[in-house]
This record gives sequence, structure tokens and C-alpha cells, in this order.
Amino acid sequence: METLANMSRERRRSILDRLSNVVLAAPDIDVVDMVRQLEIIGRLPRPLTLLVSSDDTALTLSRIVTGGRRVGADDVHDPWVQAAAKRYGARVVDISELTTADSFRHARFTAMVALYSKFHTQIEDPSGKHYAGPGVFVFKAATSTLEPIGQ
Repeated sequence: METLANMSRERRRSILDRLSNVVLAAPDIDVVDMVRQLEIIGRLPRPLTLLVSSDDTALTLSRIVTGGRRVGADDVHDPWVQAAAKRYGARVVDISELTTADSFRHARFTAMVALYSKFHTQIEDPSGKHYAGPGVFVFKAATSTLEPIGQ
């Protein structure tokens, strides 16, 4: 995120505009810092995807150590998260349904790689029937789909 913010500060927007799919998996970023960076960057051509899980133990420990709320542990049912996703053009996806061998539940996103071919049109095809644009979603492991929350 800091790199994207720096590119925006340096007026290298043409590079940012060519990015087609930016994904942050379980980001250990303070929410306040993330909002500050999103204000600098502005909307990207395609939604920034944030893979989150409110029961990520590694991010809980990070919050305890740093004292700040971590983006990767956001709750998609929180109205503030829902509003922020719309405001900043982000796609926030709760991946809590995915299983992981990681006892900290921090590596769930690795399971999505194997499932990508099943849901990729939801995030890559803005003209598609089930396109998941800016907003909040729950990844349903049984169907490999993104289901919208509060929309």
C-alpha cells in the first residue's frame, strides 16, 4: 500500500491506472494507516481486493502488540467496513470459511489459489452477471463464489 501511495504522491498515476488486479491477503496494516493511504491513492481502475478474516490469530496478536486495528481482521458485517469499501472502491472478502492447516488461521488465502478458476469471472469481468465490484462479500467455500453482504 505504501508503494501505491508513493506512486500517487510522485504523480505516477499512469502506472497505477494500468494495474488490473491488486490483492492484499490478510494485510497486517493498521486501519488508520490504510485509510490515509487510500485517501492518497484514490480509486484504482478495478477494485482493490482485501482478503480478511476476523478470527485470524496472527492479526489478533499484531493488534495486541501494535495497539491498532488490523485491516486483515476486519469484519465484513461492520457497517463502517461496508461504507469504507464503497467509499474507497475496495472489494473486502471474508475468507473465514476456507480451511487451513495453519494454527494461526493466517494462511487461508493460499486455499483460494486452487479455487481461482471457479470464481475469477466474479472479480475480473465487470460486465458479468455476478460481478463483485466495490463492497463487502463472504467467500462461500462450498460454491466457490463471492456472496454480497448488505447490498
